[in-house]
Amino acid sequence: MAHPDVMGERAPLYGSSMASHEITVEPGGFFGGEPRQRMRKEVNRLIEALAGSPITDAIDPNDDMMETLRVRIADAGDLTDAGRLDDARALWREILPIAERRFGSLHGITLTGRLDHAVVELESGNAEQAVGDLQRILSDLELVVGPDAPWTLNARESLAVALAATGREAEAKELAARTVEDLARVLGPTHPRAQKAKRNFHRRDWATGIISG
Repeated sequence: MAHPDVMGERAPLYGSSMASHEITVEPGGFFGGEPRQRMRKEVNRLIEALAGSPITDAIDPNDDMMETLRVRIADAGDLTDAGRLDDARALWREILPIAERRFGSLHGITLTGRLDHAVVELESGNAEQAVGDLQRILSDLELVVGPDAPWTLNARESLAVALAATGREAEAKELAARTVEDLARVLGPTHPRAQKAKRNFHRRDWATGIISG
């Protein structure tokens, strides 16, 4: 969900070599950086696509555990935005088992948490773990919302960056190229999202995942 042009830069990724905005994706995906209200709206769109209830309905206001979960989900995103990645990782590891028990692993709330956690791991330098997490998330998204859904394409773009960060240059570049083509096909070649993906593809060093210039 992040829109790097809306918010300022967050904490650097991999020391000072890669800023975190370089791996976040445009509206239609999940990853932190925009105000939590925008995140809530985007999650609700995914939940509707999954035939679930919006967050405001899915969380019983009289359920103390779920109110705590709602607050902690927002807190985890805020920690990520503030660059407190170790704290964000620890909180996601606490939140996700609760979300999975309450909603299931394929619910929009849980998928959002899984994606945010994967990106936090990538931003923390744990690229191998991020690759595994994103591969599983991508498989689930393809199953429940389809391969052309914006969330799926955005997750695929982030997976390509994670692959590059692990040194899998050819695989990363091929996946990213397919994603650029699919975004142009689904959204149209003149759509800002498709155009930005194309620009980032050509600017990125696929041996490292870092955007140059």
